[in-house]
Amino acid sequence: MLIFFRVIQGIVAGPLIPLSQSLLLSNYPPAKRSIALALWSMTVIVAPICGPILGGYISDNYHWGWIFFINVPIGVAVVLMTLQTLRNRETKTEQRRIDGVGLALLIIGIGSLQVMLDRGKELDWFSSNEIIILTIVAVVAISFLIVWELTDDNPIVDLSLFKSRNFTIGCLCISLAYMLYFGAIVLLPQLLQEVYGYTAT
Repeated sequence: MLIFFRVIQGIVAGPLIPLSQSLLLSNYPPAKRSIALALWSMTVIVAPICGPILGGYISDNYHWGWIFFINVPIGVAVVLMTLQTLRNRETKTEQRRIDGVGLALLIIGIGSLQVMLDRGKELDWFSSNEIIILTIVAVVAISFLIVWELTDDNPIVDLSLFKSRNFTIGCLCISLAYMLYFGAIVLLPQLLQEVYGYTAT
């Protein structure tokens, strides 16, 4: 049940970053967009720092399940504030065809890669047939995804953006930075608790 709802949470949370950035860019004048995105970036950095601290306090003093419910009142408050702020603002909408094939290939490829990386250590990597099959599925699906997205009129991932040198360098820098950042967030609490014997708080 926990894994199922984490999947639902991921499906809902996935679009939040691009949608929130688009919302900021469409509602702020060009002169103030950099300030808006800077404030948005601060929340992205601060939230993963405050989250484990609050989660540790709740799990130590109450029940660990409450770390999921603490988001409910915050989410409701944010939704109400957003509705109040944007209720009377009309936005131009445009319907486009969803790239179903590209979406399916993306889910299969990235999903297989994620499961392979998660279970690789447990199954002794390529000594396991499961890991080999997952790797083949991931490579084939991602390869087909790249070919499909380069030829589709309305790709779900617009790979032509990588023709821009600045965009490509920016993506690489952000990916490396977040790899180090979230790696530390995941590993540091385990090190402090399991090796040094600290409590969750």
